[in-house]
Amino acid sequence: MALGFALHNATATPRHFIMTPAHDDDLDLCHRLLQRGFWLCGLIGSDTKCARFRSRLAGLGHAPEQIARITVPHRARQLASIPSDCPRVAYATLAILDPARTK
Repeated sequence: MALGFALHNATATPRHFIMTPAHDDDLDLCHRLLQRGFWLCGLIGSDTKCARFRSRLAGLGHAPEQIARITVPHRARQLASIPSDCPRVAYATLAILDPARTK
């Protein structure tokens, strides 16, 4: 299921945190954000997922410097390798992207 409708009213200034149950949905949202512009985009994923997304987003026509704007914090990548740790991964990613919201 494509979740692009979720970005319909998004402006280029907010922070976006992408966390869906499906990698295809995550990729679709990253692709759509790169087409629109954004201030900050955080994504949860392992090193493997990051590499795969970089390659697939480049294949969709996005430049490496655009793709690099999607932040996948290193600590969150480490935690992402533990499937049962989704709440900790989400919190760690939010804490890195927006520390004021997690205090």
